Amino acid sequence: MTYNLDKSLISDGMIFYTTDSGCKYLAKIFETSTGSGLWTLDFIKLSGDPESSEVFKIMKTLTDACMEYVYDKNINNVAIFVSGENEDVINQKTTIFQRWLRDDWDFEITPNMEIKISGKRNSSYSVPTNAIMMKRKQKVVQKQIITNGNIQVKFCFNCGSENNGFQFCPNCGTNLKQS
Repeated sequence: MTYNLDKSLISDGMIFYTTDSGCKYLAKIFETSTGSGLWTLDFIKLSGDPESSEVFKIMKTLTDACMEYVYDKNINNVAIFVSGENEDVINQKTTIFQRWLRDDWDFEITPNMEIKISGKRNSSYSVPTNAIMMKRKQKVVQKQIITNGNIQVKFCFNCGSENNGFQFCPNCGTNLKQS
């Protein structure tokens, strides 16, 4: 079976795809409430059992496909709740997903998140999953010093960390010599 990405409903925030092993997935991006500015991503396995070798490709495809929609709609705040059969699976999925977020997003992972709903007698609920709260980074203007005709990057243009002559930013990994 071939890897198939269906973006025919991306205008509604829905992406379907099928992996090489025949697993079918749905990714749904939606605003939590109209005008809130907080969006969430639901990623659902519709059928099949993925092979362990597919996990990174699945998460990379999910991230790439969703980011197209996120940038098109200028989304800056996203909440993702990671589910799984047990705590180890939840933590593994969280780790894999966050690998693709480091460049453009600041994020915080909260295990066993507590949700409060006002107006209810028991207003506090514990959610047995990881929550990833993401906020898009603001682009930092690159600061440079010119010495003998050579440009020296003094700060990372991606995250703003000070550069002490490194080729790669020690904070975010951006290639500073290529800029």
